[in-house]
Amino acid sequence: MFMEVNILNQKEYDIKKEEIAQKEEEQKKKLEERINYVYNKYKDETPDEWERSLSFFYGPTIFALMSIIFVYLKHHNLLMSILVIAFAFGWFTYNLFEYMNQRIYIYSTKLVYHYGLWNHKEKEFYYDTPDIIGCQCGRQSRIQKLLSYGNFFIINIDKKGFRLKNIGNPQELENHLKEKVNQYYQEFDPEYRLPEKEIL
Repeated sequence: MFMEVNILNQKEYDIKKEEIAQKEEEQKKKLEERINYVYNKYKDETPDEWERSLSFFYGPTIFALMSIIFVYLKHHNLLMSILVIAFAFGWFTYNLFEYMNQRIYIYSTKLVYHYGLWNHKEKEFYYDTPDIIGCQCGRQSRIQKLLSYGNFFIINIDKKGFRLKNIGNPQELENHLKEKVNQYYQEFDPEYRLPEKEIL
């Protein structure tokens, strides 16, 4: 009799286990279908392009002005003047191309970051993946706060930050990104609200 009860309980346990597994599989399938629907919904959208910072030019511009003053005062030293002007021009040109190659596109499902000079790269951060579980502004100096630029970090599941260098208005970018992420999750739950203490 004891063995029969155990066998019966084991059968009930196996049935319940199978029912739970089936429900989980159905929920997973519904979630995948919803994700595909959302991605298709925004497939052809025009992204928000974040304004690039002019901070790339601050250093080279100051150096170029100082170079002009130096050449004016030391015009008799032709070789030194040529070297100073060449360096100023090279530094400015380098930063110009770096500025041109940096772009941030914010979609309803992801953030795309273009960067690099000689080896142009593109990094995608999808909101529902471990690649982005948070974001934060880097520490800003007084000059950076005054000129509204700084570094911005995308945090992954390993708590490692990917740095976006010299971003214009990083605090506003953080707020805008949080709003986009909140809207994305509301596609699955209209009542969803991003907790205030969470970065994303």
